[in-house]
Amino acid sequence: MKKRFRYLMLVCILALLCLGLTSCGAKLEYTATLLTDAQVGVSYSVSVATATGADAITYALKDGSKLPAGLSLSSAGMITGTPAAKGSTSFTVTATAGNASVDADFTIAVAEGVLSYAGGEISVAQGEA
Repeated sequence: MKKRFRYLMLVCILALLCLGLTSCGAKLEYTATLLTDAQVGVSYSVSVATATGADAITYALKDGSKLPAGLSLSSAGMITGTPAAKGSTSFTVTATAGNASVDADFTIAVAEGVLSYAGGEISVAQGEA
């Protein structure tokens, strides 16, 4: 009887743990979305928090990946900042929940800055990325 009770307790504990952990069978999925273009010198904000399959998902740049100069990624999946140089940058974001993680690839294109004056527009390149 004691063995059966211990076995049932163990099964119950494992079941409770699995309800809160992605490593117990939930599948974390992450699909890249098309990101809006950015412009040098203009504030930028976009979300890459599109992973599904678990609660409390965090986001980070994969080792070796870099965002365009002037931008940063929060653990909530928000890319924010003011781009400092024009160019196109590809990078990989890792979504993590519990012991599960999955990657998605993104690209941000940063256009040159534009200044306005009464007679029209002046394009100002702030450097190459």
